[in-house]
Amino acid sequence: MKRARGEVVIGVRLERRSAGPAYSIAGCARRPLPSRGHPEYIRVVDILNALFSALDEAQQSVPSAANVDRRPDAVLFGEGGLDSMGLVQFIVIVEERLEELYDVEVRLASDKAMSRRRSPFATVGALAEFVQECVDEARSG
Repeated sequence: MKRARGEVVIGVRLERRSAGPAYSIAGCARRPLPSRGHPEYIRVVDILNALFSALDEAQQSVPSAANVDRRPDAVLFGEGGLDSMGLVQFIVIVEERLEELYDVEVRLASDKAMSRRRSPFATVGALAEFVQECVDEARSG
């Protein structure tokens, strides 16, 4: 697959727009694709890889995790995804991965997560965007 300069496959849908390359995670707002070497670019890739790695681990011990695909648009929680106990176990695994990766303590099951109009646990991509927000907040504050 030939890509235009500045485009990198990061496990999410890439689209070419008149304003330049953009990425979209699970139907969330489109953002400009960060350039290679930009810290945000690395974090997007690392967060998705951390979530996929956590999913692989969860699939070894959580029966409902077998339903979840390694795709940003895959249903994470609810019909076709993790059950409530599986989600709790998955969140613990993800939080441990984030601490290893970023050396920050992040709590994903928070009032902030639960009070959102759209659940950050709906899809793998929605969780990736929420994780990025949480890591940014933990680093800045």
